[in-house]
Formats: sequence, structure tokens, C-alpha cells
Amino acid sequence: MTTLALLHAIGSCSLFASRVFMPAFLTAALLRFGPQVPLIGALGLLDTTASNPIWFTSDACLWVLLVLSLAELVGDKVPEVRDFTHSIDIYAKPVLAALTALGVVQATDAEFAGSALHHAGSASLIVVFIAAGGTAVTAWLRQGLLGWIEGLDPDDSLHLRQFISYGEDVWMVVGALVLVVLPLLMALTLVAVGVVLALVRKTLHDQEQRGKQPCPICGVPAYRCAVACASCHGSLPQPRAVGVLGQPKDHAAADLAIHRAQLLGRLRCPSCAGRLRIGDVGQRCAACQQLPFELVPAEGYLNYLDSQRNTALALVAALSLVPILGFVVASVYVQLVLIAPMRIHLPVGRRTLVKWGLRVARWLVFAVQWLPGPNAVVAVGFTFVQFRVYRRMVGEVLGQEQVRRASRE
Repeated sequence: MTTLALLHAIGSCSLFASRVFMPAFLTAALLRFGPQVPLIGALGLLDTTASNPIWFTSDACLWVLLVLSLAELVGDKVPEVRDFTHSIDIYAKPVLAALTALGVVQATDAEFAGSALHHAGSASLIVVFIAAGGTAVTAWLRQGLLGWIEGLDPDDSLHLRQFISYGEDVWMVVGALVLVVLPLLMALTLVAVGVVLALVRKTLHDQEQRGKQPCPICGVPAYRCAVACASCHGSLPQPRAVGVLGQPKDHAAADLAIHRAQLLGRLRCPSCAGRLRIGDVGQRCAACQQLPFELVPAEGYLNYLDSQRNTALALVAALSLVPILGFVVASVYVQLVLIAPMRIHLPVGRRTLVKWGLRVARWLVFAVQWLPGPNAVVAVGFTFVQFRVYRRMVGEVLGQEQVRRASRE
């Protein structure tokens, strides 16, 4: 086992926590071609790499990892694909990290490369377990942070997860180079990242608990914006109003019917305020086992959406008086308050199709935002079209669910 392999195993954990295939491809490519790069070759860090390609740095392995990395890169920019892959890649990341560590050991340790795996020293195999274990822990911490962001903005209307995705792409390339040139620095970076993520996860957990209060009937903690306890189903006094990101406000909800619809529009149960799954109008709340759209009838929810339309249109018209910047601010408001409460209840296929179609139209609208006057008319018209398209689709989905529910009864 070489010191380089050990430091690489430790430092690579922060890379594999973000992506599955890209760190493996970059590592294999640097092991294969790194000595030919002037800076890396001058440092002599990879002089021990076998002159003949091993399995990890072979042409076939590099091509497979390249294709998978490109697919991962593109898929992570599509929210619907990203939501699916994030549910399974937490298990794949430690496996790829272990295989990559094994490839690094074999490429940088001549003694290991010349022997069969079962004849290899236990010290070399420790590197594999360090890479897998460190990646699993770091990926778990990262998933907690992303889960919190998803809870605030399940439809990614603010594009926070998309910005994080692009940032992680840059980190992949920079981190892979630093891992080869300064492996000790990457190992220290992993420790720092792990500590920060652990502190953030603990802070978010504490904040989540502070957003709850004991049920006066059974004593089980309940969200302050909940209408009823998830455990005993008893009514809670003066539930707090819910904010645009699902957070409880400081004042009580004025109208329980509207409050229930607002909770549902934030992808929370209209009874216990527990988090719901995106794109499933027939689900039961995992916490209280209630059917959300039985508590809030489809007609009532659509009426609530209609009540938000005129305010949003007026705000878009006012903000559009400021060219370009006003439209950007108005778009964020419309996505959070008017569009997201509808889009989060659509199945993934419809949601993706309409979202990308309207995204193209949004760029055309943005192109005329430098013209004062016409820009406001176009922006208001586009907002109204968005609303009508999503409202019709939500109405169809809710109607189909009512038919299915009636047939089961």
C-alpha cells in the first residue's frame, strides 16, 4: 500500500459523495494520462503507475466510465431524473469509491498489481474500506442537506439544487486535480467538509425540532402549523400560518380551509403538516395516514389557486415596469406562489413535458423585456397562460383520482 493510495482514498470521499461515475472516470484518466501532463509529470506523483494499462485504466473501462459520467452530468440537471438517481446513488457511491480505491492501489503499488486480490496484503485492502466507509458517511451528510433544501422548495422553483449541481461539477474537476497534485490537502479538505456538513445537519435537525410543539392531548411533538396531531389525530389549538417555503409564521392561521389548502400547496399534509411525495395526488400521508385530497376537496383546492391568480398578475405587471430585473423577480414570485402549488401535484411525465415547453417560451418572453410597456403586457400574458395550462392539468389529474377513488369504493 502506497501513501498516495491512502491519501487518495481519504480525499476522494468528498468527490464520490457528490457523484457516482465522474470521480472514477477522472481518477482513471489521471492515472492513465497524468504522467504526460507537464505539472503532474514534473512532480513525479504517478511514476509508480504501471506502464501497461490495468483493468481500471484500460481503454474499455475509460470509455464506459466516460459515457456513464456524461449521462450522470446531464441527468443531474433534470430535476425529475435527479430525484430518482438521488434515491439510489447513495448505495452506489460507496461501491464505486471502493472499486476506484482498488484501482488506485493496483496502479500505484507494483507489489499489489503483480499479485491476485486474495494474496494482497490486508494493509492495501484497508484503503478500499476507508474509501467506501468515508464516502457512505459523507454522502449521508450531503443527502441530509439536500433533503432540507428539497423540503423547502420541492419543485426547485428557486433553482438552488441546480446551482448546487453546477457547483459540484466544477468541484469534480478541481478536486480531482488537487487530489493528484496535493493529496494531503484533499484529505484535510474531507475532514473539514465532513465537520461542516455534520454541524449543518445537526443545526437543521434542531431547527426542525424547534418548529414543533407538544400535542396538548398525547404529548407527541407536532408541527406548529399543523391542524391536527399525527399521532392521536386530536385538533391542535391555533395552528400557525404557513410561509411560502413551508415554514411556520409567527401568527395563527386566520382561515382553516385556506390554511389547509396552503399546506397542500407547500407539499405538506393539510392535517399534520408532514411532508408529502411530489407528483402523487392519491397518496396517504406517511405520518398520519390521511388522504390529503379528501381533507381538501379538489374543487376547494382549485378555488384556492384561482384566488392567488389576480394578485400574482397584478404584481407581475407592477414589477415589469423595471425592465429585465423586474421580470426576473416576478418570475421567482410566480413560480413559488402560483405555479409550484400546481406543478408539485403533477405526475413526473406531464410535469417534465410542460415545464420544458414553458421554459422555452419564457426565454422568448425574456427577449422583449428590454422594451418598456410591451414587456409588461407580454409578461402578464405569459403568466396567465402558464396558470391556465397548469390549472387545467391539475384539474384533470385530480378528476382522474376522484374517479379511481370512487371505483375502489
